[in-house]
Amino acid sequence: MSDLERLLYDRKTAAQVLSVSVRTVDYALARGEFEWRMIGRRKLITARSLRSWASKNHYGSVKEPKTDTQGQNREKAA
Repeated sequence: MSDLERLLYDRKTAAQVLSVSVRTVDYALARGEFEWRMIGRRKLITARSLRSWASKNHYGSVKEPKTDTQGQNREKAA
């Protein structure tokens, strides 16, 4: 690429830039987490929204193992 910054990314390139799968990009698109433009049949994601998405905290909630009334892990006890 020359001195010009790339402004729009297709799904595959956006996934590579973010180091995630194309499916993750598709899910984020479906949730409205990216700004995008339709050029012909292609959905192109803005560079600004990629930077914004990458800077957010994407940690999921931590799930504790379920315990029974004696305090034992149910999954191991079964």
